[in-house]
Amino acid sequence: MGRLAANPYFTLPFVVLRKYASLPPYDPVVRGDPDHLRTILSNAGFRDLHFETLELIPMEFENGREYWEYSGGFSAAASVLSQIAADQHDRIGEEVAALAGGGNPNGKVALKSEALLASGIK
Repeated sequence: MGRLAANPYFTLPFVVLRKYASLPPYDPVVRGDPDHLRTILSNAGFRDLHFETLELIPMEFENGREYWEYSGGFSAAASVLSQIAADQHDRIGEEVAALAGGGNPNGKVALKSEALLASGIK
């Protein structure tokens, strides 16, 4: 994955979930930092490293609710959701759906994602 800020497809549910659950702060070094990835790959014995950023839209959804139904099942989101009182799940889903749909839970969803591609020789 690339930079967190460039990956609303993956991070958007957590914007809402953070309002309902105590989550650790994002570590900006964990994802999307070419220098961090370069260090990891170099330490693993790779050389002549090349990096490229790829922007894509992994999936499109008819509406924000469909996006939430899909993304709410991801292991990380589902894990956080399991820590939140069940009577708040529908409200959370509606908030995520509205945010994903540009303010309208019935709006189409096509969120971007960024991937950091790396190649090298070992």
